[in-house]
Amino acid sequence: MRVSDLSRPEAKRVRRRAPRLSRGVYLTSGGDPGELRNRARGALAAAPAGSVVTGVSALGLCGVPLAEGFTRDSSRRIHLLAPPGRRQGPRRPGVAGHVRAAHCAAVTEPRSGIPIAPPTHSWVDAVRWLGRETGWGAWDSEPAATRGLFETPAKRAFLESVQLGDALLRRQTPLCWQEQLDECAQADVGPGSKLVHEASKQVRARTDSFMETWLRLVVWDAGFPDPEVNFEVAGNGWRYLLDLAWPDRMINLEYHGRQHFEKSDQSYKDVPRRARLQDAGWSIHEAVYADLREPAGMLRRLARSFGW
Repeated sequence: MRVSDLSRPEAKRVRRRAPRLSRGVYLTSGGDPGELRNRARGALAAAPAGSVVTGVSALGLCGVPLAEGFTRDSSRRIHLLAPPGRRQGPRRPGVAGHVRAAHCAAVTEPRSGIPIAPPTHSWVDAVRWLGRETGWGAWDSEPAATRGLFETPAKRAFLESVQLGDALLRRQTPLCWQEQLDECAQADVGPGSKLVHEASKQVRARTDSFMETWLRLVVWDAGFPDPEVNFEVAGNGWRYLLDLAWPDRMINLEYHGRQHFEKSDQSYKDVPRRARLQDAGWSIHEAVYADLREPAGMLRRLARSFGW
């Protein structure tokens, strides 16, 4: 609620009792002032009419999982897209303003009723902001020893941007289609757009987790052919989805997260699965979190299957 819309006595009562969301805007519903949807409503209440939530703020409202860097950004500020015709985004503490040359029609996030930029545009705004904030540039000049390692700032920004795009195109309940994301990304211009363009080339549909995306980028960065994601293979009475697969070479690379070791029934399922795939002629490789941090051994084993 904006206190400027109230009488002086009412405004005084609100200031005394309600949590402050931003300058002149207070939360009178009794909710958590730190909750994303309340912070977004507060930012919109103080913004020019026609502003909409965008970037990681909009994607967070949609329930899209955010990697570490985007999570930190989402907790610090609300990203707003200025109304059409504005050359400058809203400026307030805790608000990041965005503008667009080609404006997008806002949609309403169904759970909160908050107007947001469409998921494709929100992804572009999130990644462009990250590219601008980090001064992103490709890592061509980095030493060959960093191949497959996503530990430098440039490579971490790239990884998290692709993970965010993959989350939009997830196998279950995707929020958009790859063609829509590609079209929106390639049309983007301005500071930060280089990261948008490069990250969009590696976004893939039908993914299931951030770790699978990370593993895929590790092998891509190490020079392996682009694998199929969640490739379906079937046999006599069984059917499996393979995390990463090279069907022409019958090579499979699986990521095993914590649940593979903490759930006893998962271990029992993994053994016959592995045996059936090997009987069908597949070369099976497995990776865990440590292989993402130190991938050299896993990459050597994979290279042997490729005959390198």
